[in-house]
Amino acid sequence: MMLPFVSGFSENMAMMSPVDIFNEFKTEKGEFKEELASDVEGILSLYEASYLRKQGESVLDEAIHFTKSHLEAKVVDVESLLSERLAHALERPLRKGMEILEHLFFISIYERMSGHHATLLRLAKLSFNVLQYMYQGELRALTEYWIDLDFARRLHYGRDKLVEAYIWGVGSLWEPKFALARTSITKIAALGTFLDDTTAIERCIFTLSCDS
Repeated sequence: MMLPFVSGFSENMAMMSPVDIFNEFKTEKGEFKEELASDVEGILSLYEASYLRKQGESVLDEAIHFTKSHLEAKVVDVESLLSERLAHALERPLRKGMEILEHLFFISIYERMSGHHATLLRLAKLSFNVLQYMYQGELRALTEYWIDLDFARRLHYGRDKLVEAYIWGVGSLWEPKFALARTSITKIAALGTFLDDTTAIERCIFTLSCDS
């Protein structure tokens, strides 16, 4: 469900800036129209869209405040699936979440929706399982690479953060075509952690030497 447009809005939309578009939902006093709150799906969409704001777009800051307050009030009043979606969005907006994990969340929501398309649901689950299998293979290869380097034993003072580094890569570039980028990010981040710890140790030794 989309937010209702004012008369003539669609014809002029191409000529308007994003801020002007959001201003269409405000009263002459500069406040967001309270009647918008009756459209929970629309308010949720406006809330998520507001997180795409850039510095200086104060109208989007106002939109976040307006939509968040109404969504918090609606969580206990709507049906369970919608309530779960609202609570999830309030805790972690799409813009701030890991995209592949958001896919998993919405698969679980869609599965419990009445009238869902069974074939579409099966394909979504299959797609996620294929991705998961691919990630496991990448992490397996990275683990073998990491064991061969033997950094964790030789540089025992360093933080062994291979898995965390890989999660960072998946969070940034989750699509299958970015496999090389994911593994490269993981290696750079994991090695960088050891370099950072080495520098910290050297700085500590230097400081102690100067003090003595």
